[in-house]
Amino acid sequence: MEVIRKPDSTPATTTLNDLATISKPGMITPREAWAGTNVMSALKTEHAADVRGAILKMMFETIKFIDCKKTLTSDDDVIFTFESLLNDFPVLKITEWKYVTDGMKSGRYGKYYERLKAAEFREAFIEYESTDRALILETAHKYDSMLKETAIDWTPIRHMLDHIGGFKPSTPVRKKMSGMAGNVKRKLFIDTDEYKELAKEMKDNSNA
Repeated sequence: MEVIRKPDSTPATTTLNDLATISKPGMITPREAWAGTNVMSALKTEHAADVRGAILKMMFETIKFIDCKKTLTSDDDVIFTFESLLNDFPVLKITEWKYVTDGMKSGRYGKYYERLKAAEFREAFIEYESTDRALILETAHKYDSMLKETAIDWTPIRHMLDHIGGFKPSTPVRKKMSGMAGNVKRKLFIDTDEYKELAKEMKDNSNA
C-alpha cells in the first residue's frame, strides 16, 4: 500500500512515513520512491538517528545479499561509503535509497561478481539518477506543461464579472518544480562513534 502525502505534512511526519515504507517486505515502487523525504532534510529532524540506522541497515543487507568476495567488510568501510554517497547525492530521498539498493540486489544496475565496494555503490546511484530518476523528472515536467496548456483563462470571465459586480474567481497558482540539485549542503558532520555503534547493531541484526 502506497503512502499518501498530505500537502501540509512536516518533514518529521513524512520521515516517519518513509521509515515505515522502507521497512516493509519486498521492493518499493517508483512512485513510492519519488514520494519520499529528502535525506538531508530528514537528518535535521528528531528522527535523524533512526534515518541513519535504517540506511546503514539497508547497506549491510545489500552487502550480505550480493555476497561478493571483495566487498565492504568493516563498519568503517560501510560508514565511509554512506558518508560519500550522502555528499555525492544530497538530493536523493530516503525511499530512493531503498529503491536503489533493491535494484542492486535484483541486478537492475549491473551484475556484481567478485567486487562490491564504495565505487560500485556510487555507480549504481549514478545509474539510477541518469535513468530512472531522469525519466520520473521528465514525466513530471511533461505533466506540468500539459496542465499549463489546458489551464482555464479566467481573464474574460473576470472582466465580465467586474461589470456586473459578481463573484471574482481567483486564478489558480501552479507551483513550479524545483531543480534536481537544489540549494543543499554538500557536507555532513557525522559523529563517527555513534555511527560505529549503529553500524554494529544493524550488522548484527542483519546477520541474525
